[in-house]
Amino acid sequence: VDFKLELRFPPSKTHPDGLDYYSKPTFVLLAWAGGNKYDHFDTMRISDDEWERMKETGDQFDDRVVEVVWSFAERNWKILRFRDDKKHGNHKDVVGSVIESIQDGVEVDAVSTRIENTNRLCIWLTPLFL
Repeated sequence: VDFKLELRFPPSKTHPDGLDYYSKPTFVLLAWAGGNKYDHFDTMRISDDEWERMKETGDQFDDRVVEVVWSFAERNWKILRFRDDKKHGNHKDVVGSVIESIQDGVEVDAVSTRIENTNRLCIWLTPLFL
């Protein structure tokens, strides 16, 4: 799923009106709502080690489109890649459809049956193309 990534840094402890750019920010995933509007979708956890590696690249991460995948094992979004080829992330309706399909899932038996049926059809059709 493609989202706009927004980094929200905590307030500075030394400057009342500033932000603490040395601390790890909150990683916010925004779904495109059309035009220049975005809706909050979720937050993503990034480990301290991951954050340090990201900082070492010197890249800007805020306000970029990021492709993420849901990790069921970690119950968290994981970054696959940044989509600098896109101006916006997925529209919120598309995000909703993708999330629904993830939640619905696919039963292993249904996939196995489909594969078996396809294999039978291929075996049956093979003599016709020889």
